[in-house]
Amino acid sequence: MKVYKDIYDVVIPDLDYYLRQIDCRDGCPVNTDPRGYMIALHAGNLLEGYKIARGPNPFASICGMICGAPCELTCRRDRVDKTLTIRAQKRYLDEWFGLDKEAHIKSLEMSYARGSTHPTPNGLKVACIGAGVASLTAAHDLLRLGYAVDVYEMMRKPGGMLTYGVPSYRLKNDIAFNEIFAIEYLGAKIFYDMKVGRDITLTELQSKYDAVFIGIGLWKSRDLPIPGADGPDIIRGIEYLRVRCMDEQWKIGENVIVVGGGNVAFDVARTSVRNGAKKVTMVCLETRDEQTADEFEIEDGTEEGITIVNRVAPLSVERDGMGKVTGLKMQRISSLFDYTGKFSPQVVPDSQFVIPCDTIALAIGQGMDTSLFNGWDKKDAFVVDRGIIKTERGTCRTSLKNVYAGGDAAFGPA
Repeated sequence: MKVYKDIYDVVIPDLDYYLRQIDCRDGCPVNTDPRGYMIALHAGNLLEGYKIARGPNPFASICGMICGAPCELTCRRDRVDKTLTIRAQKRYLDEWFGLDKEAHIKSLEMSYARGSTHPTPNGLKVACIGAGVASLTAAHDLLRLGYAVDVYEMMRKPGGMLTYGVPSYRLKNDIAFNEIFAIEYLGAKIFYDMKVGRDITLTELQSKYDAVFIGIGLWKSRDLPIPGADGPDIIRGIEYLRVRCMDEQWKIGENVIVVGGGNVAFDVARTSVRNGAKKVTMVCLETRDEQTADEFEIEDGTEEGITIVNRVAPLSVERDGMGKVTGLKMQRISSLFDYTGKFSPQVVPDSQFVIPCDTIALAIGQGMDTSLFNGWDKKDAFVVDRGIIKTERGTCRTSLKNVYAGGDAAFGPA
């Protein structure tokens, strides 16, 4: 699109301009064409519909099940009556085509990414840190261009948050593993139990590879700065989900409070219901309309018996003489932001109260594990801004040459 500012502002529409007028497509981070695959689906051409859904996205099946569906948030149909159920239609196409390994291997030929499934090797090697969606998507696209790609994963299984953060009632691990298998089939080599900053340093990776891609996600739960919340018996949401997603035991009480109002908080709350809690209460600063969780998460959580207390702020963890958790002291708030839009909660006078409980879980945000940079001789020149790796828009370049970053570590929580 050319803009002639020397004389007067004139925007000459090009193809990209017209594509951006398709709101649902423009709302998708990878510019999937929902309009295209829904038209194909309703015309009975399911294969064409699947090809359109799969083309820009090597994790199309995952998006048919747990995507936040920004396409639905931007769907212009709601100006007439109601948003179209786009994600459900994508899921139908995914399940029709198949969710097994063989189906995903066949889908490799449907990618819109540059290159091919049988490229000529270009002699260059790239290291991807983390075997989550960001790194594996980068690996998929780089392999199609002839790069050799090695992936370094700190856990024993691939998938990142798909495997260790999304509860099984929302996504079965096998579905993610099968899509990842196709990327391995394309040529990606994954090294497990290899934590960068512990088992190998970024300095070593830079010496062995032509480029490095950082896609480590945000794996550290944020702490709550109130008295009593720093104890070892206070559950950190991400760590709790990681254990439960592996079907390992994490003993909790019968009366659980989850602090937070986003999707992760609902994952923690709904997992606690399945982990034996008889009563689960969520507390958050926001009103129902302000909560960042998807509407279906709120509705499903409510149907499962979870109580949501809005517009309250935690003040302190209450404990008995033995040090055991007995409750969470709260205070009501009247607003979150001041007239300038700055975060500035205003408390309601004389509104303190205690919610009894025996277990408290925190799900108020996530941060990056900076131990990644241990032993790196260039870490002082690497720019991290407010906990997020600073990147160049459109290229994912960081402040250092041949070091790239993507996913939550570069763009914030999904």
